[in-house]
Amino acid sequence: IDDGTPRPTSEWIIVQNHVNPRVLPELWTKLENFAISLGRPITLNSAYRTPEYNASVGGARNSMHVQRKAADVQWGVTSVAGRVDMIQKAIDAGISGIGCYNSFIHVDIGAKRHWGSSGSAASQFEQYKPVLRANGYSA
Repeated sequence: IDDGTPRPTSEWIIVQNHVNPRVLPELWTKLENFAISLGRPITLNSAYRTPEYNASVGGARNSMHVQRKAADVQWGVTSVAGRVDMIQKAIDAGISGIGCYNSFIHVDIGAKRHWGSSGSAASQFEQYKPVLRANGYSA
């Protein structure tokens, strides 16, 4: 979908072909800083979504993706320690919304909150709770 907004590019961010990377510049910068802190490029599974596309993939009606404030990033690591490190580095890069799923981490610049694979904080994976609590995320 080309809405005329320039397509951002970065050596630190790999954008899958089906992904619209036209997120807010503030998020793009934080994604780059996140990748740099990891010392490796990150791969986006999702970024900006039109309302129609968001509905077709079952996204929340007022999703941060529709507001250009969110991206889904492949974990790129399988160990718990590696994923905990990613969560910490995302927070350090200025990410405030964190959703942890089996194959990716949702990151956004909305309100400070976290959730697990069912979309609620109660479903957050146990192994990620300590790093989230240490950074002031409740439940």
